[in-house]
Amino acid sequence: MSNQEDYFEPKSVKDIFVDITTKPHCSEDEDAVRSYVISVVRKFNEENSDKKITIVHYDEKATDPGERVIVLRREGSEGNADKLPVILQAHMDMVCVKGQDADCDIFPIELNKYQDEREVNWLKGGGSKQDEGTTLGADDGIGVATALAIITNAEGDHGPIECLFTVQEETDMGGARGFDILLLTGVKYINLDSEDYNIITYGSAGGSGATYKITPILKTIPAENTTARITLEGLAGGHSGVNINDGNANAIKVLAQVNSKLRRVKKLDFNIVRFSGGSKSNAIPNSASVEITFKSAHHLYDNLKNWCEEIFRAFKKEYRATDPNFAWSVDKIQNPEKMLDPVSSNNLNDILLDIPHGPLKMMGDRPGIVETSTNLAIVNANTDTNPGQIEIICSNRSSSDSSLDAVEEMHKAVARLFGIKMFLQLDTVNEEEVVKDEYVMEDSGILIFSGRYPAWEPNNDSKLLKMAEGTYCEVYGCENYKVDVIHAGLECGWIVKKFKDAGKEMDCIAIGPTIKTPHTWQERLETDTVKTFYECVTRIIDKIWSES
Repeated sequence: MSNQEDYFEPKSVKDIFVDITTKPHCSEDEDAVRSYVISVVRKFNEENSDKKITIVHYDEKATDPGERVIVLRREGSEGNADKLPVILQAHMDMVCVKGQDADCDIFPIELNKYQDEREVNWLKGGGSKQDEGTTLGADDGIGVATALAIITNAEGDHGPIECLFTVQEETDMGGARGFDILLLTGVKYINLDSEDYNIITYGSAGGSGATYKITPILKTIPAENTTARITLEGLAGGHSGVNINDGNANAIKVLAQVNSKLRRVKKLDFNIVRFSGGSKSNAIPNSASVEITFKSAHHLYDNLKNWCEEIFRAFKKEYRATDPNFAWSVDKIQNPEKMLDPVSSNNLNDILLDIPHGPLKMMGDRPGIVETSTNLAIVNANTDTNPGQIEIICSNRSSSDSSLDAVEEMHKAVARLFGIKMFLQLDTVNEEEVVKDEYVMEDSGILIFSGRYPAWEPNNDSKLLKMAEGTYCEVYGCENYKVDVIHAGLECGWIVKKFKDAGKEMDCIAIGPTIKTPHTWQERLETDTVKTFYECVTRIIDKIWSES
């Protein structure tokens, strides 16, 4: 492990970030980091009695995500007290994923600093190999560390600052969706959850989740059958918004196509026993496995291995540019007790083939930017642990409400093809009061839409955007930065909407250092961009104060 002193600068940000990596903070389990943030503030107040930070909101025992947010306020120094605060916002949770061969717990995150072949400095979570280690949590631990370092900076004159630290951003944006907007008094808002050092983001996609719950018919596996497990792993995966247009393979989709080729091209008559893949709704699945059972015959298992070798080699060639570590295996396993019947087996595989995945529409006025997409994220069909239900989870994104409506209608059309005629739209704001573990199934299942969040519409007349552009021109050079909207979802959508609903206009941008492949075990932070990112944030804040 590298010496902590040389991970990156500034030291104040580095120290806080390193502390955060030692504490559990997967989505919905952020209490250790929540407590840590408050401990940093209380220590600052003890050491700086004349510059105290007010803890506007912190409820240690809260369970509602809107109540679990933290709001801090530090008044301006003499001569600046009458100015409106600048709001800095970041989320305290992270996507927790570890590599296929990572034999470790995620926390404390093992930090590994290294240089790539271009001599660029990176920090990643554990292991030096592609299939080792864990997510780093720079998304958005580096944002939390930056905001906390700025509000606890005791040097010099300063204007007022407010910090909003949210929870559950990576699952349903529950913190941003549910908190009381009246806790904030500023109207200039900098989100610290962007992932390219030289890009100023001023718009993002909205989204929703779609969950298929299907009731299969099960049969007992004949004793004379052979059962095999087919595994696909080592794919690049990636963020379902940021990387959806990169052409990365979807492990679930590929494996469903393998099944289809085995049945329709190789004429193998089989039933599905289990099918699992993906772990997070906002990540492109990088691994999946399916277990199939078939009547034993001379050399049939050997034939299956040869057929899979042929089929997978073709896919590996297809994805050689995006997924260089594409790997598969075929293993004979002991017969389980149950299997899906032929109709349920065919329907499961066909619905996985039919559910769309990838970009569906590009922005007409912004070439190269995805407007609408859907990600086939998770399948869980297990005849042992969940014999009465198959679950398929998708995440949908769009910068257009009408296009997001169209994606949901597309899911309904797919569901109808397989006998699902019951649809449930969960209430967006009070979703936790509606969700239940049991649903009354009609026909063959139910399709549930949930977690819808609003798009953040770009404001081309933003004064804050102009200040940020001037700053980036000073720091990086006027030819070396750009202003953009992104296909990922940001909490800015909820926060700007909540201000608008309250009759206030919020001016907002999102910036950050460079983070690559978030939501995967290959997540890495370009350490040299942290210092300039911090400089940009502080310069923008100074401009806001000077012009207010």
